[in-house]
Amino acid sequence: MDSTLVSEACNCLQQGISCGNLYGKKKMMKYTINFDGMFASFATIHSGDRESSESVVLPQNVMGHFQKVKDHSSVYILDRGQNSAEAFKAMKSHEGLLFVGRLTEKRKLLVVEDLKKESDVFTDGELLEDKLVKLYKRDEKLNKEGRKTVTSTLADETFRVIRFKPQGKREILLITNFLEPTAQTIARIYRRRWDIEVFFRFIKQELNFSHFLSMNENGIQIVMYMTLITAMLVMIYKRENNIGYTTAVRRMGIELENLIMAIIVIESGGDLNKTQLRPPV
Repeated sequence: MDSTLVSEACNCLQQGISCGNLYGKKKMMKYTINFDGMFASFATIHSGDRESSESVVLPQNVMGHFQKVKDHSSVYILDRGQNSAEAFKAMKSHEGLLFVGRLTEKRKLLVVEDLKKESDVFTDGELLEDKLVKLYKRDEKLNKEGRKTVTSTLADETFRVIRFKPQGKREILLITNFLEPTAQTIARIYRRRWDIEVFFRFIKQELNFSHFLSMNENGIQIVMYMTLITAMLVMIYKRENNIGYTTAVRRMGIELENLIMAIIVIESGGDLNKTQLRPPV
């Protein structure tokens, strides 16, 4: 799962996420979508400034989908935008909720147990660490002078972290509560996160999802669901015909136009003057 921000025409929105000078202080909307490799399985829209943080919206979507879809075998894959130790702890507290996330390479950790074995097979680069750890978290408090101070404290939950270095690339540090699979399996699960980046590119570039067709949150939400339904139909058509995204959208448009015209001809008995359409040229 991942989120995407949309800013175009957001200066017309009365409510939205303020993103500072980077976007000229326009109001933005955030879409957070769960993607199962074929379809968007869960989606929410966010308009509050607090929801600009991935550590807020991504765990919300995980919990929302997990509670809605019982007895599934999903593993939730999150990027390093979600880095809250408390959020990882909350997700782990739900039995059966499995996740693989990513931490910054220099995240402060306390090692509890080393899980790496010499017999481990890892062909996706160099396996550097496979450990049980506790995370340090940031605590904000007010001192005697009333000033906000930040301290680092240890969270009381253990997680598995896997550090590896793909060939020719920077180190990657993964965090998970999935203990049974090998480190290589966890790394390959995380690799599937790229699927949602491709999906976002598809709905933005091919289905024009980067444009607002409404200026209120309810209307924007309706357009989001309509776009995801359209995306689902295109994905099915693409897979059934073994073609690319662009070709699928173009061919579906042609076939739908032909179908609509055939229905009009049949319903009008061949006399288009009986319809509300303009006379053919």
